[in-house]
Amino acid sequence: MNKFLNAIKTAADYFLGRSKLLSWRRLAVMLAGTALLLADKLDGGEWLWVAGIFIGGEIAENVVGKIRG
Repeated sequence: MNKFLNAIKTAADYFLGRSKLLSWRRLAVMLAGTALLLADKLDGGEWLWVAGIFIGGEIAENVVGKIRG
């Protein structure tokens, strides 16, 4: 069991750690969108739109921040 928990912690550190491969906000959008999809509040196409718009907005925010310095 301890090996399993260490493996989970290592995976979480890899994806959510300093490298920021997956931000907490993106993870939250993915989980919320998936929950709404499973609850039949969204269909597959709407889920893609929600995720795509959020990620596009996050990218735009980063680009503007780099332009401003």
